[in-house]
Amino acid sequence: GRLMLSDVGQGEAVAAGVLSLCGQLVYKSRADEAWRLQCDAMVSDVAKLPVPPNLAGDWVAQRRHTMGVLVALAREVSHSVPLHNSAVEALRDMADSRAACEDMVGHGVLPVLAKWLERVVPDEHATAKAWLMQTQRSAAMTVALVALQPHLRPVVVQEGCVEA
Repeated sequence: GRLMLSDVGQGEAVAAGVLSLCGQLVYKSRADEAWRLQCDAMVSDVAKLPVPPNLAGDWVAQRRHTMGVLVALAREVSHSVPLHNSAVEALRDMADSRAACEDMVGHGVLPVLAKWLERVVPDEHATAKAWLMQTQRSAAMTVALVALQPHLRPVVVQEGCVEA
C-alpha cells in the first residue's frame, strides 16, 4: 500500500500484479482457505476497502467480495486511475475461468466494460487517449472471453458489449 502511494508507476505495477495474482488464485487454482483469505485481504487492502467481517470462512461470499472489489475499481475511475487499469487487467487475466465470468456478470461488469469501450478521447489529449486505449484493450479481451461461455453470450449482447 505504501509503495502505491509513494510511486505511482511502481504502485500501478504492484497493484496490477496483486489484483491479477489474487483473482487467479481465487478463481483458477485449488488454493486452500488460508490463501483465499489472504488474497481477499490483499485485494481489499490494495483498493483501500475493508473486508466485511462476516466473510471469514465463507468461500462463496469471499469470492464474491473479491470480484465485487475488482468490478467497483473497474467502474469508478475517479477512485484511482492506476487501480482502475489494474482492475480491468485483473478481470481480463481471470476471464478464462467460467466461475470468474459468471461472477463478473453477476456483479454487473458487462455494462461497465461496454461504457469504457464506447468512450472516445480527442487526439489532442494524448495521455488520456493512451490510457483509454489500454483500458479498452483489456475490456475488449474480457468481453471476448466472457462471450466464449455459451450461456453468457446472450448477456454479452443484451448488455451492449457487442455494439460498443
